[in-house]
Amino acid sequence: RSARAVEDARVLDRASASANVVAGKRVLVVEDEIVIALDIVDKLDERGCKAVGPAATFDEAQRLIDQGEFDCALLDANLAGQPVDQLAAALTQSNTPFAFVTGYGREALPLAFRDAPMIAKPFSPQQLTDLIELIFTRNEDTVALRQAKR
Repeated sequence: RSARAVEDARVLDRASASANVVAGKRVLVVEDEIVIALDIVDKLDERGCKAVGPAATFDEAQRLIDQGEFDCALLDANLAGQPVDQLAAALTQSNTPFAFVTGYGREALPLAFRDAPMIAKPFSPQQLTDLIELIFTRNEDTVALRQAKR
């Protein structure tokens, strides 16, 4: 096989492995721009995830977070001009992995959460899959660290 064919096969294997990790995950989508929210939902669906929401307002997002019927969350860093600090804190308190979605940079994230995983809009389905994989891996590492300290 050509070098190109071998590389294409590696990319497909990686995409398949990533999709298997995230398939079946329930992902809360908090996004105030409906076109972007629907695009995220479509990308999640392509990867075998089930979107919860999307929540377009702070109150809607808080209600869904309180219900807790999801495995992880994608949180818009700017929810119709409202700060999302409290939503991020609620996710952290419930030990729910999450990442910010933003059209800005890391400086747009709430100060207390600037080290949280983040993805910049726009992004590809593979980048979204990689992000979801990252937040689950990062959360497992955090849980393992907490257990080791006991």
